[in-house]
Amino acid sequence: MHSASNAPNAQHSTGPRTPEGKARAAANSRTHGLCAKDVIIATPEEQTEFDELLALHLAEIKPNGSVEHVIFDQMIADTWNLRRIRRIETALNTGSDALAALDDEALQSKLERIARHRTRIERSYFKSLKELSRMQTERVLTRCSEQTAAFIDVSPLLNTAQFRRGPSKSENFKTNPISPDLGRAFATASATQRR
Repeated sequence: MHSASNAPNAQHSTGPRTPEGKARAAANSRTHGLCAKDVIIATPEEQTEFDELLALHLAEIKPNGSVEHVIFDQMIADTWNLRRIRRIETALNTGSDALAALDDEALQSKLERIARHRTRIERSYFKSLKELSRMQTERVLTRCSEQTAAFIDVSPLLNTAQFRRGPSKSENFKTNPISPDLGRAFATASATQRR
């Protein structure tokens, strides 16, 4: 019943007809993009800036493996969106008197929404940074403990080989003032190893 009464009115409003009007209508639903799944890069200049940001972070953080790359990607998106938030805030405040802006309820509402997005994105950034740091620290500690274990396993073999070989004739043990009987110590240790 409702649609039948609106049919004659709908004939009068057929939407934008000119290319300019269609472009304006297409932009009606455009939002700030701070909740988008992918980062928003609007211009070639922004693409260059984003590429530099990405290269600097890659060189410094050096993510390793697919899980670290997923976390790293989230950090980059958050970093980029925090930059965008600063620009949005600057654009909103440009040209307005600071005291008058406090009384502008529409402006204050927009700034409060942007502040909520900033808080959410900062939380996501620092959570990703903490997790990535934990993973990288754990990876380094695991590698160090594996190398230490390998060294401990090998070092008794090296010591045994040294003692068995004994001092060579070219080594002058009598020149050591602290232990003049070092040659005898090697011989005793070598005999102990053979038993």
